[in-house]
Amino acid sequence: MRPEQQRGPLSDTRLFTLASLIGAAGMSLVAAQVLWFVPRAADLKFLLLVFLVVPFITLLILPVMPRQRHIDLKTRYGRHSPVAWIEFGLPGALALISLAAIGLSGDFGHNWGLPMFLALVTGRNLSLLARCLLMEREARSTSGRQRRG
Repeated sequence: MRPEQQRGPLSDTRLFTLASLIGAAGMSLVAAQVLWFVPRAADLKFLLLVFLVVPFITLLILPVMPRQRHIDLKTRYGRHSPVAWIEFGLPGALALISLAAIGLSGDFGHNWGLPMFLALVTGRNLSLLARCLLMEREARSTSGRQRRG
């Protein structure tokens, strides 16, 4: 990828890819904290399993729900636009607050709401990323057919 493309505005695909990566990194940090630093982690394996599966359940459920956000492949966002701040900041903030709450209390069972919200946000970003990728694939196949025929 050329350097001028890296510094340019964010497409929906890049925006949701980065937001999904931030959410996945936050989820992995929360899971690692629960497994290694929470004394009663063995009692909470079911909650931890639900926490790790929620993004994939969300990824399966959201496509059948009514669309709340229109995705246009031509839309570009500036790096300092409110959309970028929200999409990147929400998973990051939820991960940091979850890590702090679990670290201070030493219990995942009483603080599982914030990590579950993080998992839902990550699943939503994955779902929107999948929609973007499918739309790009469809656009490429359509343009390929038009060139041939």
